[in-house]
Amino acid sequence: MTTTGRIEDRGRQAGAAACPPIVRRLAWAAVVWMAWLGLSGCMIRTPASVDRYQIDGPRADGTVLVDWPARYTQPLVEMADRPKDLRRASDVLTPQRRRERLIGVPGETKPGRTRFHGVYGQGVISELVAEPSAQLRTESDVTYRRSVLAFVTTNLPPETFDSYIRWQDQGVPVEPLGVTYLIIREPAESPSRGVVMHVTSVYPDSPYERAVKLALLRRGWTVIDVDGATGLFRSPRGMFLIDKEKGVEPTARSVARAVDRRLAEWAYAAEAMFEYLDDRGGATPSKPAVLVGCSLGAIAAPTIVARLPDRFEAAVLIGGGANVLKITQRSSLTDAGLELLTTGGSLSSSDRHELFDRYLDASRLDPHHTAAAMGGIPVLVVHAIFDRIVPASTGRALYEQLDRPERWSFPVGHLGLFWLLPSQSARIAEWIGAQVPSDPAADGAEERE
Repeated sequence: MTTTGRIEDRGRQAGAAACPPIVRRLAWAAVVWMAWLGLSGCMIRTPASVDRYQIDGPRADGTVLVDWPARYTQPLVEMADRPKDLRRASDVLTPQRRRERLIGVPGETKPGRTRFHGVYGQGVISELVAEPSAQLRTESDVTYRRSVLAFVTTNLPPETFDSYIRWQDQGVPVEPLGVTYLIIREPAESPSRGVVMHVTSVYPDSPYERAVKLALLRRGWTVIDVDGATGLFRSPRGMFLIDKEKGVEPTARSVARAVDRRLAEWAYAAEAMFEYLDDRGGATPSKPAVLVGCSLGAIAAPTIVARLPDRFEAAVLIGGGANVLKITQRSSLTDAGLELLTTGGSLSSSDRHELFDRYLDASRLDPHHTAAAMGGIPVLVVHAIFDRIVPASTGRALYEQLDRPERWSFPVGHLGLFWLLPSQSARIAEWIGAQVPSDPAADGAEERE
């Protein structure tokens, strides 16, 4: 018999059902009281550990040794020389509806132009060209220039890449060709102070994250979204079979390889973006640079720093966690496309713990490991005490792996935390400004706000 879906901890559910009514009522009263405090903006601030920068080993210099997943650029360059194939791949990767959302031309009937820029890092960058009217925007009191790039990478060697194009023509859902969107917002009325690389959640257009971006733009930062398009897994869903007779270790290794490949895409995209900025020159310098990750983006952020250990001067992680497999299987919202199937009966509690542990043993890019790369820079963790979407226990685990940096804890859940972001956006931007020295002109802009 095969069972499908996320692994649930039935023991915890049974324990909750057996809890005396008076205890449950008191617990709910405490939750309501804490939630009220959280939604009113109250938080618990924990300073960074005094020992955080006084450690030996890989955390001290931000070095994490990783065997990075292989990527190939030659077939992508060859495809760019064949307009028909490039257009076909572009239509698959960026359907018309998504293209309209990205370049901001609702209702445009033409597919729009794609301008190929070349090889950067482990992939290629193309620009989704918008109408001039969509390039200069004003939101609230902020005017900025906006452009959209698509970073495409593949794990297919040249000899099998043409087969992929044929599979796509036949409607076969395969995922060896990945796209990450890079949305650049540059201040239009003042020189750029530097780059804030914002690794988005699965809802990059939410008003909550937008408030943080506007606060940073207002202070002169160029904000670049690293948008992973659809989350941890795209299509097909990541399905993994656990055979109880063989144990959990083979499945744990397979999941670790798949998660590492996906996390690497965010890191490769960030690397390519910096190479593009350095190559382009212009008004936006590639330094100083700060990393901000939201939800899934906060999970991916440590891997980006592991790839680029000398690029960032500070980081803010909002609603993140460590141990991706545990997060997907314990989340109250989604499995992020990572589905486990079991044969030979359901898993026991000890099986589950072993699965999560063996996954961490096999993974190299899970934030549990790559958090060590952030040991040399100031980090702010923004944490939801009652988070069930990115379970709070995994957020605490990430905090410990980061060696206890500064943390702001809010007595809310995951959605409550993001609902609060607009009220905390100026405070987050000021924290970033305190870590990264600015020029007098930028300071004057902050004082006038």
